[in-house]
Amino acid sequence: MSATFRRPRAAVLLSTVAALALRAVPAPALEWSMPVAAPPGGVAESSVRAFAAQVAADTAGGLTLAVTPAADAARVPGALGGGQAAAGAFPLAALEAAEPVLAMDRVPYLASNYVDAAKLWKVLRPAVERKLAARGLLLLYAVPGPPPAPLSLRPMLTLEAWRGMRLLADEPGLDALAPVVGLQAVRAPGAREALAGGDADAAFRAADAAAGDRAWEYAAHYLDARAWFPKTLVVAARSAFDGLAPAARDALRAAAAAAEQAAWQASERAADAGVQRLRDYGIKAVTPPVKLLIRLEAVGRELLFRWSESAGEEGAQIVERYYEIR
Repeated sequence: MSATFRRPRAAVLLSTVAALALRAVPAPALEWSMPVAAPPGGVAESSVRAFAAQVAADTAGGLTLAVTPAADAARVPGALGGGQAAAGAFPLAALEAAEPVLAMDRVPYLASNYVDAAKLWKVLRPAVERKLAARGLLLLYAVPGPPPAPLSLRPMLTLEAWRGMRLLADEPGLDALAPVVGLQAVRAPGAREALAGGDADAAFRAADAAAGDRAWEYAAHYLDARAWFPKTLVVAARSAFDGLAPAARDALRAAAAAAEQAAWQASERAADAGVQRLRDYGIKAVTPPVKLLIRLEAVGRELLFRWSESAGEEGAQIVERYYEIR
């Protein structure tokens, strides 16, 4: 007759207690290295730090993002793809050399207000996500920077007034803009040096950055004709994200969605506050006349179609979708 094996009752109790104890032990806390290439104290860096704090709170400390400044924006995507960091933030412009279609984000006067900028981001985002995915990266959210606009030595209230002025062309889009509106593109180390030294008559600067640089010391006018809305991308390494527990992944995505909405609002507040600060310190900061805005929108369309000629079929499709939703 075969005997049935029975474990001693004490052993059964000990095993049950041990199993319950193991289930009660939380998963080990994770710390992700997160290099951030963004100006200290600016909208993007402030957004990322708030996002990191929210993630830590929502995961009860189970996931923390160790935010550190990155000196070289171009190195951040490589650090993420190579496993040196699990998350990071860098300008979308850092990808443009390898992915020219993404330069649509900085075509001057394609979007000249936050409403149109949000529509442009809606159609451009899928392309950004695809390009990042090819590098093993996952887009969490994007921060729109306060938009550059003309800071100058004399008024620029009509396109006729722009003609013949020397423009500091420190962005590729400004090199394209200058001949279309009759500006002369010049080079200089920076806006302060160019305008104060008489090498340029105008430079495009975000109002908050111009105020931070005490632009009233070297310029007299600011035309709040917002030219483009540069994005900072907040991303994670796909492998690191996939390694998280489902609850942590959900918390990270939820915090990112809230952070993106807050970042757009913070950017607009920073832009408006920068314009007001320039006024407070004597800069003649003005809203552009409607006629000028209409003409600048036409300039933006011309620059867009010139850009699209070199952006291939993918660029053409993005342009079509953008104008469908405007």
